[in-house]
Amino acid sequence: MRWLIWQPFPEAAEVFQNPVGWAPCVRVTKDSSSILLMPGPPREMKSIFEAYITPLIAERYSAKTATLRVHVNMFEAEVSPLLQQVMGEHPNVYLKAYVALRRDDNQYMPVDLVSTGSDEDNAQSQLQAAAEYLRTLVIEKGKIFSLEDE
Repeated sequence: MRWLIWQPFPEAAEVFQNPVGWAPCVRVTKDSSSILLMPGPPREMKSIFEAYITPLIAERYSAKTATLRVHVNMFEAEVSPLLQQVMGEHPNVYLKAYVALRRDDNQYMPVDLVSTGSDEDNAQSQLQAAAEYLRTLVIEKGKIFSLEDE
């Protein structure tokens, strides 16, 4: 390949051919860290990112997720501190109340829980523990927690 003659690369470097241009992508790895050098033009960067870098990231960070939507009869100001409390106890679970999906004061507030784990079982068990903790907190406030939209 002609571009290899133009610029020598370190012996340990891995060179990825550019699918839409001349400048290659170069990966140098030391221990568990990698440095990726990409060409500057956005079109070439995007192409290399999609062809080579996305699969590398997916391979290295293969966390699994689990999701659940629950409903509470609370206003945002009431439920927000509870969501923060749950996330403090369960750092691998993210909670989000969807105020905009609540059409009126009589409709329950949808709350999404998203858990990440090393595998599906781990993500699911963290999700269930966080949902149970949220349920307990909501009930302690004298409010209703539901898996169904009311």
